[in-house]
Amino acid sequence: MNNHKHLTDINTITSLLELIFYVTKTSIKTRMLTEGVSETDKRLETHMAPPKIAKDWASAGMGMLVAAGLTLGGVANDAKAQDPVHKTQISEKLKKQTANWNNPELEEFHRASTAARDYAENNVGVGILIHVGQDVPNKSVKNADELGQLFVRRFTALGVNAKYFLRQNGDAPSSGVTYHIGHLIHGAGNGNEVKGLKTAWNSAPDVVEQMKIVKQLAVADAPAPKGG
Repeated sequence: MNNHKHLTDINTITSLLELIFYVTKTSIKTRMLTEGVSETDKRLETHMAPPKIAKDWASAGMGMLVAAGLTLGGVANDAKAQDPVHKTQISEKLKKQTANWNNPELEEFHRASTAARDYAENNVGVGILIHVGQDVPNKSVKNADELGQLFVRRFTALGVNAKYFLRQNGDAPSSGVTYHIGHLIHGAGNGNEVKGLKTAWNSAPDVVEQMKIVKQLAVADAPAPKGG
């Protein structure tokens, strides 16, 4: 039974370390790709308020790191971990630190962003994640789906496939857009991963160019087929 527990703990740690490594690697690659990118986004003005996702995810991320630390501690000191009082303390700390994981808004964000990323990684196209704010519907679109279709047509006109994914952004006054290109997010290298609608619309040509670069690099990095 204890051996099974050790294996479970080790698998959990391995998964967390792989996630941290993935995020770090993605951040480095994004910065490399976005150096020298067109300054169009920086010059464009927008009155759209950014979606309120950073604060929630920062808190959830901290919970994940704390949980990882607690798990590592439990494996390193099994005798202490077997103590009922110590187990209760760990359980209470985990409940507090992982409270944000059960936030319905974050869960929806996770599902939509994962779907957008999966689409972008497995297709030569752009995954459009739309953070729907209180400015939808409006005089231009009747609902969020119309907004998504509008952005898809924007990329179709540029000769690129795209698919939109929606998540409600609570009481945020304005909507925003995140573009997934391959395994990366457009603009993440300069802190512009979430764009206002106007900036997102005008960024489309640059998104297409970077998406092509990402896909070319992915082909170049792919392992060569084994000879017969």
